[in-house]
Amino acid sequence: LHAVSRWCCTKCARFAISFWFDYCPQHEKQIDTVLTRTHLSNFQNWDQAISFFQQSPLQRIISRVIYQEDYHSSLSDCAFDSETLMSMNSAHQATVNSLISKLKPLLEKLRARNFEVIPSFPLEIY
Repeated sequence: LHAVSRWCCTKCARFAISFWFDYCPQHEKQIDTVLTRTHLSNFQNWDQAISFFQQSPLQRIISRVIYQEDYHSSLSDCAFDSETLMSMNSAHQATVNSLISKLKPLLEKLRARNFEVIPSFPLEIY
């Protein structure tokens, strides 16, 4: 996960935007940006689903639910007043609720296994 820190300058406002550019040489012609029923129907078990999301840019779609507490903490750190925080939390929660309404069993299982799964690759901090 990445986060945006609170802007410390009191003289001017700051706006942040993130751009994600996904590139995977093995799938150069098809870079997944939308989670579809086809993706979901390919899982034979929970381990396959976890493996898929660990290696796919689609993990960003479900990360708001899997790491919900981290998102709330990050939003709190970023907001400069209660009105802004309420607005950001409301938008975040709307996205979370929409995801849960569509993918509840998968998301519940992934959240429950979140602390059990150890990445099979080294983590690098930049």
